[in-house]
Amino acid sequence: MSRLREKTTATLLITIFMISVFAVVAYAIEGTFLDADGTTGTEDRIVIDMPVGFTLGDLQSISWDYHLVAGYAPHVDIMLDIVVDGEADEALVVEYAYNDVDGTNIHEPCLTGTFYTTFDDESGNGGPNAVTDTTMAWATTGAPGPLGGAFGDDNFWFASIADWKAGKTFDSGSGVKTIDEDTLVLALEIEIDNWIVDTEAYVKNIQVNGLSTDLLVEVFPPIVSIMVSPASVDFGKLKYGAFVEREVTVFNIGDITVDVTADVEPEGEFFDLNLAVSDPGDIVPDGSSVVELDLTVTYGATAGIYAGTLVFWATPVYPSP
Repeated sequence: MSRLREKTTATLLITIFMISVFAVVAYAIEGTFLDADGTTGTEDRIVIDMPVGFTLGDLQSISWDYHLVAGYAPHVDIMLDIVVDGEADEALVVEYAYNDVDGTNIHEPCLTGTFYTTFDDESGNGGPNAVTDTTMAWATTGAPGPLGGAFGDDNFWFASIADWKAGKTFDSGSGVKTIDEDTLVLALEIEIDNWIVDTEAYVKNIQVNGLSTDLLVEVFPPIVSIMVSPASVDFGKLKYGAFVEREVTVFNIGDITVDVTADVEPEGEFFDLNLAVSDPGDIVPDGSSVVELDLTVTYGATAGIYAGTLVFWATPVYPSP
C-alpha cells in the first residue's frame, strides 16, 4: 500500500521596500547677503568709500543689482560732509517708494525671487534702473515726510539730485545746512532695513558713474596741490657769523592730506653748510605749515652772492583702510 504524500507549498512573501531618493539641488545666489530681521529698525548695509575729494557734482549715476528674498528693496544713502571735517554730517536718501515710474509714489511689496536693477523690478510700480540727476532724494536729518511731499513740507527736505546739486538750503533742526555740487561725498551706503517689513536681499554689481567701485580711485584721483608764500626770500647782506631767520608758509590747497618735504636746488656747499630748513611734515586740506629757514654764515665762506631755489614736494597721504 502506498502512502499518499501530500505536498505542501509555502508561499514566500517578499516585501520590497522601495526607497525613493529625492535629489535636493542647492544653488548659491551671487552677491553680498544683507539681513534686516528682528527688532524694528534693524539695518544692514554695504559701504562704498568714495575717492578723497569726490563731490556731489561728480556723481552722475549709481546702480546695483538686487535679489530680494523677502521684504522691501534696498536703497542708497549718499553720505555727505558739509562742514569738511572728514565726518558725515548729512545724508541724501534715495528710496524705491519715492522713485516710481509715474511719479505717484509707491508703497507696495517689491518683487522677489530674481535679480532686478536698482528700483526697476518690472512690477509696473518700480522705478528707474539707475540713480541719476532726475532721481528724488530726501535729507535724512529732516522730518519724515509724505510720499508726495514737496521740499519743505513739514520740514521734509525732498528734491531731485539735480536740484540738490544746484543748491538747497534748509534748517535741519540742528542748524542751517546748504547742499550743492561742491558738497563732499564720503561714502555710498547700499542698505536694507525693516522699518516697513523684515527684509533679506542679495546685492551685487554696484556701479558708480558706470564704473565698478574699484575703478573709482583711478578715474577720480585726489587733487594734490600746495601754495608757498612768500615766493622769494632775501636774507640781505650778512657778515661772517651772522644768524638770520626767515619763514615760508606752505598751504595745502588740495583735497587730501599731503606729506611735504623741502630741499634747495641746485645743491651747493654754501647752502649745505649754512642753511637749515625745518621739515614741513603732513598738512591736512585747508591747512598750513610754517617752514623755518635758519641761515648761519660760517667763517671762511667765500664772499659773494648766492642764489638757490627752495623746492617743495607734496605726496598724498591716504587714510588707513
